[in-house]
Amino acid sequence: NNPVEIEEFLKYYAKIYKQNPNLPIVRDTIYYGLATYGISEEEKQNKSIKYMFPNWINHFRNTNLDVFESDMQKGFLQFHTSSGRNTEDHIKIYVTFCKEDMESCVIRIFDYINRNNFATYSKVSDVVRSDSVVLRMVNPDEANKVINFINNDPYLSSKARKTNPFLMKSGVV
Repeated sequence: NNPVEIEEFLKYYAKIYKQNPNLPIVRDTIYYGLATYGISEEEKQNKSIKYMFPNWINHFRNTNLDVFESDMQKGFLQFHTSSGRNTEDHIKIYVTFCKEDMESCVIRIFDYINRNNFATYSKVSDVVRSDSVVLRMVNPDEANKVINFINNDPYLSSKARKTNPFLMKSGVV
C-alpha cells in the first residue's frame, strides 16, 4: 500500500466533512471516491465504455469464456469459465486502463486467460473506474500467472493506471 496516497485520500474527505459538518458520512460517498480514484473530472464526464461490450462478446464467442451481461450485476460485463462458477473463493485482481486503451487491454488479458484455460469468474465495468477490470481467479497459481503476465507484458504494464491506494499492490495490479 502507498501510505502517502492513503493519507491524501483520507485528508481530502476529512476536509470535505470538516467544511460541511451537516453532510452525512455515507458509504456511497467513500465508495465513489475509491471507484473514481485517479480518474480526472473530464474522464468522469465521458466515462462510459459499454459500447465495447459487443466487441468483447463477439471476440470471445466460441472460446472457453462465457462473456455476457447479467441482470444480477448491472453495470458489468461478465467473463466466466464453467470451472470459475463452481466456487465462491476467488482471488481478486484489480487493474484499470484509460478509456482509449481499455478495449485492447481487456482483450489481451482475457485472451491470455482463455488460451491457458484458467478458471475465472471475472467482470469489466461499463464505465472507466479505478477498478474497471476485476479478475476473480479460482486457482492461486493461475492468479499469480495472470499477475505476472500483466506486469511483464510491456503494453499492459505501460497502459495500466493506478488502482485505489487501499489495495495491496503487485506491480501495476
